[in-house]
Amino acid sequence: EEFQKHRYHYKALFKTSLISAFAKYVCDEGGETCFIDKEEMAAGVIFDLGTPEHPGHAKHKAILKLEKTELYKSCLSINGKEHYQKEMAEFFEDYRDYLSFMDSEGNNMDVVKAITAIRNITIESKAKSDHQAADFRGARSAMEEVEAKANNGGGLPAKIVMSCDPYNGLGQYEIPFRLSVITSHEKPILKLRIVRLEKIVDDMAEEFEAILQEVLSEID
Repeated sequence: EEFQKHRYHYKALFKTSLISAFAKYVCDEGGETCFIDKEEMAAGVIFDLGTPEHPGHAKHKAILKLEKTELYKSCLSINGKEHYQKEMAEFFEDYRDYLSFMDSEGNNMDVVKAITAIRNITIESKAKSDHQAADFRGARSAMEEVEAKANNGGGLPAKIVMSCDPYNGLGQYEIPFRLSVITSHEKPILKLRIVRLEKIVDDMAEEFEAILQEVLSEID
């Protein structure tokens, strides 16, 4: 084949992370069936697939694989991880333009005050001991209460929401985090956990499929 003027059949592999570029290529090449992998946020078209009776060579393909934005990568990288106060405060400062903070009652907090509260956490420990004595037995119980408090007068944020475009071509999502403080260490440890991440991922996959169906139907 390499010595011929033309190939025996068309061979090409088109790869992109842009929905618009994928749609245009499929339109130009006359693709018919699009295979969508919602878990991988990917799609593909085999132009010379053929039919069961007359199978094609399957050498001409177009592949779309969406890429996570840097903002969404940051959300996933901090999810469920333990961090010291300084590290957590610096994360909030880096992305403060995309963040909103709420207290335990759902009221909005000032961003500067919320970050200051993270930087100024104190651990208070209260111990209570009860002792009972009888002729032949003695009983003693001890209870220790450990509480994390902020020195800003307004308390710690209970919920943090990041406004994020997770993938190029998808809409904006409000990604909620729940903040917890671990007091069992010498220094307070903070952890952020995305609330119902599985549901958010499912919503993104559904939107991805809907967008593809729409743009490819318009091409037809």
